[in-house]
Amino acid sequence: MVTEIQTKPKNPARKVVEQNLTIANVPAKSIKLLRDAAERYDLTKIGQMDSMEQTFMMAEGLQTMRDLITEEMMHPVLGLMNHRLGFLTDKDPSRNRKCDSVYHVGVVRDVFIEAMLLGLRMVGNEVNIIASNLYATTNAFRRLLREYPGLKNLKLTPGIAEMKKTGAMVPFVGTWILDGVPNSLDRSFGVKIDAYTGYDAVIGKATRKMRAAVYETITGSAWVTDGEVDDSQVVVIDADSDKSGSESESQADRIAREEQEK
Repeated sequence: MVTEIQTKPKNPARKVVEQNLTIANVPAKSIKLLRDAAERYDLTKIGQMDSMEQTFMMAEGLQTMRDLITEEMMHPVLGLMNHRLGFLTDKDPSRNRKCDSVYHVGVVRDVFIEAMLLGLRMVGNEVNIIASNLYATTNAFRRLLREYPGLKNLKLTPGIAEMKKTGAMVPFVGTWILDGVPNSLDRSFGVKIDAYTGYDAVIGKATRKMRAAVYETITGSAWVTDGEVDDSQVVVIDADSDKSGSESESQADRIAREEQEK
């Protein structure tokens, strides 16, 4: 007989079958051990420790997660790569014909570990891998804020963007109620643009930055960022794409544009 055990009181809808079950050929017991480790070494908890404790807890957490994740466990995760229901990367041969390989399992594993410790998911396009690093998307910050305990009435209001040739400045005001206490944040964000960047894409990028800023403000932690990419990280656009007039485009810009266009 299979016994169902409900975990995480904060989310009563989520249940895990503890006995005689595999998901994508991964034993449920292994999944539970991984989940427990992710909760123990959650970076929001580690961030509350002093610097010395952070060092050793981080080292212990990374080693524990690496030991728990086998190469066999990574096979289904790799199947999510370069799919919007999973996670996007800047190495996608189906989108860029000049790219002939995808990320190695070791890179994806380290990003997977970082995502778990940050409370991010490898599904729903919350995580992108760019230049072998984790990039938290607007989807990630949208969910993190939506699920944050005690957070209500979050409103993000952009001002009029000041557009220039290579960049735009977007003022933003955020208001919310946390545990019954009203709060606000007034910020301005610089956004990189090119000749093909539309106004909606500019607001989309600034909104991602504002969500990240609000999340950092309410958590007091800067572990999760919106993952700005170095200017040198570019991808050559295929000649038959709708951007054929452009020689190159930063991967962050491309992902943000595609999110706006879908």
